[in-house]
Amino acid sequence: MVTGFERGEGTVKANKKELLLTSLVCLLPLLAGVALYPRLPETMATHWGFDGTANGWSSRATTVFGLPLFILAVHLVCFYAESRDTKRKNVNPVLRTVMLWICPAMSLLGSALTLGTGLGGGIIFGGHMFNGGMNQGVELGHMYLVNGGEHCTCGNDGCMEAYCAASALARDGKRAMLEHPESLIAARAGGAADAVDAKLVIDCAKEGDETAKAVFDRYIDSLSSACASIYNLLDPEVIAIGGGVCGAGEFLFAPLRERTTGKCFYKTHGELIPAELGNDAGMIGAAMLHRDAQ
Repeated sequence: MVTGFERGEGTVKANKKELLLTSLVCLLPLLAGVALYPRLPETMATHWGFDGTANGWSSRATTVFGLPLFILAVHLVCFYAESRDTKRKNVNPVLRTVMLWICPAMSLLGSALTLGTGLGGGIIFGGHMFNGGMNQGVELGHMYLVNGGEHCTCGNDGCMEAYCAASALARDGKRAMLEHPESLIAARAGGAADAVDAKLVIDCAKEGDETAKAVFDRYIDSLSSACASIYNLLDPEVIAIGGGVCGAGEFLFAPLRERTTGKCFYKTHGELIPAELGNDAGMIGAAMLHRDAQ
């Protein structure tokens, strides 16, 4: 009797390298979660509505360990079922590749949304990162900005992240599109909420769309309140803002500086500039932390 594990090229044994590779990719978010575990909130957003607003939360342990392991289990079941299929030779190779990589892709995408969507910040004091009295770092993104405001991915309401992250601009853009189907946002997105992101809102605002301008104006107002609070509390020499939103250049920074100054106690304050390292800042910062830990 020839079993499914003995049928040559189409068996799990023959494809063990492929199985190992795809399984490791499924577990990459778990490794990232373990590395970041002490800095992650106790409750984390794990589901979002079509408007970009988080509407489902799980514990930190469930998010970091449970979700990747669940996706891995589904992947292994699908891989085994595909390997036992007697008609597998008739399956289009491209379709088979998509089938084998869909779970690893979902795992990485879920990690990007859960661990990478938000607003982070650090304080450089005397040339060194300030980690606080408990050595836990600072969470600027989770300072309260609006009492009882938008629900944040950390589980609280009204955090700076819920108003100043790029995802907040996209969320408000989606809401505005649904309320104003005649807007340029709706036209550019084809009426699809999923197609609305921060860049689309900014681009439409630059072109003079009143709906997009109103959304962007509210975003600048929230961000200026956050910056003013930081200036009033810490009096830093520089606030450097990074991320994709900074691609708007002076369309963002000119009104942001003006409104921030208007909200500061002292009208002469440090610079407010775009970060020079852009989206590479996180990667470079991680490398520097590793270097300093040696």
